[in-house]
Amino acid sequence: METTHTLDPIYPISALQKKQREVKEAASKGIVRITEQGVGAYIFSSEEQFEKAIKRAQEQAVYEARLADSITAGRADMETGRLHTDHEAFFDRARAKLS
Repeated sequence: METTHTLDPIYPISALQKKQREVKEAASKGIVRITEQGVGAYIFSSEEQFEKAIKRAQEQAVYEARLADSITAGRADMETGRLHTDHEAFFDRARAKLS
């Protein structure tokens, strides 16, 4: 799962009037944060970037759910004694399952 992240550009709300082209260009490349009186207030983006952000969030949620399920299953296996302390025995069993 790709987890690269850059800091989102931040503009004051006045930039929507004074630097409209710059803000729109930044929004075509990613999420833009808009502040009011120095405090985060709004998010601005192109439709395409918004769709990409939603898709990334969905993929991340699925990944985290699968990871949590795997951890839960692993803990259950350990509690019931389904574990290997010998690497060779583990790989032998894995090979047998693939055959």
